[in-house]
Amino acid sequence: MVWSLEELLFVEDRYTLAGHIAAMLNNYDKADELFSKSSDPHVRKYAALEVNLKFYTRYALLYTVYADAERSTALGQGAGAS
Repeated sequence: MVWSLEELLFVEDRYTLAGHIAAMLNNYDKADELFSKSSDPHVRKYAALEVNLKFYTRYALLYTVYADAERSTALGQGAGAS
């Protein structure tokens, strides 16, 4: 977390800075909204894509873990299986 904050030390645009902080706090919708208000066109385009990629990557991981747990339970291999 400290290294992530150090990378933001020289960010001048307040919307870009706020967007990065929102993304660090896993508030991806707010981060996307803030990046879209940035005065830097590069940030508006690519940072928002990066935030969405992180969100969907985490979502896919959570879905995989949930699906594996459901499959194990359906096969009788869950925590309560004898």
